[in-house]
Amino acid sequence: MNNEKLLPRLVLLSSLIALLVMSFLFDLISSLLEIQSIQGAGYQSVLVVLLPIFQLVLVFAGMGLFRYLNNSPDNNNLVSWIFVVVGLLFVFFEALLFFLPVPLSIYSISQLAAPGTYLFLGGSLVCIAGMLNLILKRSPRDTELVETETVVN
Repeated sequence: MNNEKLLPRLVLLSSLIALLVMSFLFDLISSLLEIQSIQGAGYQSVLVVLLPIFQLVLVFAGMGLFRYLNNSPDNNNLVSWIFVVVGLLFVFFEALLFFLPVPLSIYSISQLAAPGTYLFLGGSLVCIAGMLNLILKRSPRDTELVETETVVN
């Protein structure tokens, strides 16, 4: 495998990880601020502003991820399927833990990807980006045009 095909795949997979880490950090920040506001620190006005901003940043990051996934010169089905599988794992994480025989101590992890969290939103955005890329496939002619544009530039 040459570097021209490897680099877009690495960028896509690292951006997948970055989106999920960013959503986990947004969850962590929002839960810490909620705990501080419950204890009387007065962060309610900060939470009112930050929570929608976190959602907007995640949605814009998901849209950018889809745009790069759809316009990458190496339009590979494998990367799209990885996005779909990872996204579905985060979306159905709580249901999987419910039906799989796992120790009870692991059920506390299910709160990280529970519906309504940013990690759940990040997983669903990743899954949607992968599914849309699989559905909206480019024709081989469009792929050749993209490759010739990159060679000319």
